[in-house]
Amino acid sequence: MSFDKQNLARWLLSQRMADPQGWVLSWEGPDAFGYPEATAYALMAATTYPSALDELDRVRLEQMAQALISSVHKRGGIGKNGSIYLFDSALAADALARLERSGTTARLQAAIRDALEILGRTIGRMLKQRAAVLGHNAVNRWSTRPGPHLLKIVRGAEAIPEKLRPTGFSNALRAMLTDLALDADLQCLLNGVAPDREVYTHALCYALEGLIGCGHAGLIDQPDLRGAAQMLATLQRPEGGVPSFIDPQAQPASDSTAQALRLWLLIDPERFSDNIESGLKFLESLNNGAAPRYTPQSSDRPSWSAVFLIQALAWREHGAIPAELI
Repeated sequence: MSFDKQNLARWLLSQRMADPQGWVLSWEGPDAFGYPEATAYALMAATTYPSALDELDRVRLEQMAQALISSVHKRGGIGKNGSIYLFDSALAADALARLERSGTTARLQAAIRDALEILGRTIGRMLKQRAAVLGHNAVNRWSTRPGPHLLKIVRGAEAIPEKLRPTGFSNALRAMLTDLALDADLQCLLNGVAPDREVYTHALCYALEGLIGCGHAGLIDQPDLRGAAQMLATLQRPEGGVPSFIDPQAQPASDSTAQALRLWLLIDPERFSDNIESGLKFLESLNNGAAPRYTPQSSDRPSWSAVFLIQALAWREHGAIPAELI
């Protein structure tokens, strides 16, 4: 069954993927929960590729935006378990700024601008503190610690209008991004060498996406990414999937595979054309429903994997555009 980005978008914006508060669900499957990060991603996808939207989808768009805006007003940012995450808050800023630029929901313009001002204060504070999380309820894992995945915040941070940024925001952003780019695991990947320990591929793909965003914004010089793209190609399994960890025993996963597709399409689509086609075939093998399952053994269909795949399919059709990167 071949994928269609419009069908994926409709599934993502459907009521079966919504919770009562308006959040997009983490996945379709048992124990799913309303996921602010996935909501921001879905909002970005819907505003970047609006051709599939009908009036019902536009209502759902407003619900997602309202969920983000309400959380920002209530907590000062976006996160999990009562804590604010720098990564998630930056995604929310990017999503709301894209929605504002699209003009899709004109009546939310003032609320979006207020939310961006609040996010500017929160992100600015976290940049100065070099904090990945604010609060004491965060579980100790890769996403709650400062690491190269936080390079991905560049688009959301840059989406905060200059006049809404607190003093020192831009300098703190540039300093943090410059330091994150020197991460040892990331440098191994850029040199086409696997890190000498088990590393989460999904997070390193975020770091590479962040480097592309940093280069596009002119904040740091973008390094040559061909070595990293080749490393992802080396990791790719014969069936086309990219493993969730840089580890021979790790299962291939839909999110890391869809991310690798986007990176190959951005960096050198001709050189990696076979890898792109193989990755798409792997994702199709996980699709006996509206969206790919997380792994061959899983029954869950992650919402964030679907977003990455929607963009990969769009870029395969019309070419990759760095400014669109979700």
